[in-house]
Amino acid sequence: MAIIRARFRGNLLELIPPEKFYVNRKNFDLPASLINNCVHWLDLSTGEIEVRQPPNIWKSKIGNWRINVHTQHGYRRNSTLVNPQSRTFQAITSIFDHFEDSNQITVYQPEKGALSVELRRLELSFSVNPRGWLESQQLGAEISGDRMSFILLCCSHSSVILYSPHPPGHTILPQ
Repeated sequence: MAIIRARFRGNLLELIPPEKFYVNRKNFDLPASLINNCVHWLDLSTGEIEVRQPPNIWKSKIGNWRINVHTQHGYRRNSTLVNPQSRTFQAITSIFDHFEDSNQITVYQPEKGALSVELRRLELSFSVNPRGWLESQQLGAEISGDRMSFILLCCSHSSVILYSPHPPGHTILPQ
């Protein structure tokens, strides 16, 4: 495979192919939202990867995610990316086991505010509320922290469909 390098403001950057971050749905270094349709430039002098999205793949932006390969610390502005190999990430994504693949979930900690969870494919986001439950502003709903007796499956304008891993199965709740 060819090595692609570019010089930007005196720094030598190397293009990192997206497959370097992903083995399979359970073994990955970055969530899919930071892999798919993204370009990854490694600054060889700092050891920092900047995740860029089209159409701005040639421009560095302060709002891009950056990952320090030496410390494995990911950040964007004042938010810290939760490492997909961490216990925190595993605990959060296990809540959505029957709802979304863990590699499709992005978990991060803003400097101010609650731990945040994004399910981009489903256009949903959650944050940990004062009760320690995941709360979605879009759905106007929360999920308890007791390993979820119900897991949200699908929602429409008129109802929310919940799936229970325990019988009786599905429950439909009017909104």
